[in-house]
Amino acid sequence: MIKKTNRDKILAFEMYCYMRLLQINWSQKVTNGEIRKRLNIKKDLMQAVMRRKLGLFGNVCRMKNKRKIKDVMTGMMEETGRRGRPCREWMDDITDWSQTDVHRLSLLAQDRDT
Repeated sequence: MIKKTNRDKILAFEMYCYMRLLQINWSQKVTNGEIRKRLNIKKDLMQAVMRRKLGLFGNVCRMKNKRKIKDVMTGMMEETGRRGRPCREWMDDITDWSQTDVHRLSLLAQDRDT
């Protein structure tokens, strides 16, 4: 459910905060890579969001099939869709980030080590 515009805004805000920490003005033309190197930051906020969302997906996949949250996550609710373009769903991010289908991901989630 994270759209490209929201992702870009999160990353821009992250860099804005880092620049404020280092007291760098936007007119000084310091690159994002240089700012990350000065602060010794390896991962950005979106990578943390992805890691936590994939972790939640693994937890839900390991739950019993009777749980309502599992039905909600997989889209097994009984209702007709609305008119127009389908909204971006929670699972769309998971499949985009992992580059594989949901069934294979749920099988991988059963084994906590992988």
